[in-house]
Amino acid sequence: MTLPNLIPGLVDKSVEFFGHNMEVYCIHDGRTIEYAAFPMWMREIIMQHMETNPHLVAAVRREKVDFSDFVKKYIYLVFGRIDGIPDIALDGSTNHEFFAFSKREIDILRLVHLTDKEIAERLFISRETVLSHWQNMRRSTGLNNKIQLAISASKRGII
Repeated sequence: MTLPNLIPGLVDKSVEFFGHNMEVYCIHDGRTIEYAAFPMWMREIIMQHMETNPHLVAAVRREKVDFSDFVKKYIYLVFGRIDGIPDIALDGSTNHEFFAFSKREIDILRLVHLTDKEIAERLFISRETVLSHWQNMRRSTGLNNKIQLAISASKRGII
C-alpha cells in the first residue's frame, strides 16, 4: 500500500529511483542506496524492463552513453524522476516516467535562452517548426513551459 504524499520506498519495500548530481540512487525499505550497491534482484528487474522495452533502450542509446554506464543512464532517464509512483512496486512490476527528446529538440532546449525566432534562425528552421517542437516536448513530458522543460532536461543530464 502506498501512502499519500510519501515517496515510494520510504516506509515500504517498493523502490523509487532518482538522480542527483548525475548519480543514480534509489529509496527502498527506508534507505537511500547508491547505484553501485543496488541488490541483484533490483538489477534483474531493470534488465527485464530493458528486454521488454526495446524502444526505450533505443532512445537511451541515442544519448551516446559509454557501454559501462548504459544501465545507469537507462535508470536515470527512464525512472529518474520522483513522481509518487513506485518505479518497482511491491509485486515487482515496474512503472516508468521516461520521455525522450529528439536531437533537434535537444538543440532547441540548449537555446532556451533565445526567442523562438532566434532559435529558428540559428537552426535554419521556421519559427513554426520551433513552436511545434516545444508543443511536442510539453505534450510528451506533461510539463507546462520551456523553462520547466529545460530544467528537467538539465537535471537528467540531457543538456
